[in-house]
Amino acid sequence: VSQSRYGVDVTSFSGSAGTDTSMCKGIFVGLQASGGVSYEWLNNANISDKFISNPIVTPPSTQNYIVKIFDGTSCYIYDTVAVEVNDFPTVNAGPDHRHCPDEFVILTGSVSGHTRFEWAPATYLSDKNALQPSASVDVNTTYVLGAWNKYCYAEDKVRVEVNPKVVANFTSNPSSGLAPLPVQFTNLSSNAYFFIWDFGDLSAGSVEKDPLHTYTEDGKFDVTLIVS
Repeated sequence: VSQSRYGVDVTSFSGSAGTDTSMCKGIFVGLQASGGVSYEWLNNANISDKFISNPIVTPPSTQNYIVKIFDGTSCYIYDTVAVEVNDFPTVNAGPDHRHCPDEFVILTGSVSGHTRFEWAPATYLSDKNALQPSASVDVNTTYVLGAWNKYCYAEDKVRVEVNPKVVANFTSNPSSGLAPLPVQFTNLSSNAYFFIWDFGDLSAGSVEKDPLHTYTEDGKFDVTLIVS
């Protein structure tokens, strides 16, 4: 009877390609493998260095990155990490708007490729979470329509301005006399650019700013000035 012995040395180790991650298209993300002495990434999808544990990657679309992890002897294992690539949303806040005091406009925003959106600020808006809210501003306001596709963010801006309040006012000189009576009207209106005069005597009226009008008949006439 004879007996022979031979030692078998069995070793094991654990390594990891890291935690699954995500990124916005066109940006980059860092991978982080661990547990080994050396590494070899088996993908060629926009990776900064295939032989380090923490390369930078910029894949054009969602990718699984496979890493071969060596323990420093002859042993190695494989592991995989997923990189999800998300597109930025498309955002259009619409054209700029202007309205008269106490009136309103409708914003015409549009978004696509998003998971959520929101207008900011919410001041003067009917609904910050509606794509087409109404806006009635007291002061000129710039609104930002922001949209997210997960955490990928894009925005667009729109300006809403309020016209200054228009006030009609005028004086006449003279205010009485014998016909034919020329009367000079002096326009004292504020924030007005267009004028319509009704002299109260069945004449054609005037669109001048400061008209001179002659009354040829006796009577008491109510003069009206409409401005815009």
